[in-house]
Amino acid sequence: MALAAPAAEPVAESLDTRQFGSHPRVCPGNTHTVVAGEYCWLIADRNGMDLTQFLNKNPGLQCENLQIGAKVCI
Repeated sequence: MALAAPAAEPVAESLDTRQFGSHPRVCPGNTHTVVAGEYCWLIADRNGMDLTQFLNKNPGLQCENLQIGAKVCI
């Protein structure tokens, strides 16, 4: 007898520790994966928020060390 896998309903996503220190952050909303050429202000602007709002969603984020492939909360 085969069992059906339960439907996945992601509520939060663990984020890369390289951006936020030694413990992974959990993002209760949507995430964005950083691509080449992006920086904090640009990601914030493209997602309808100012830099302060973006940083509040990503406490401890080091914008000067934003890495390609990192996930951030939006």
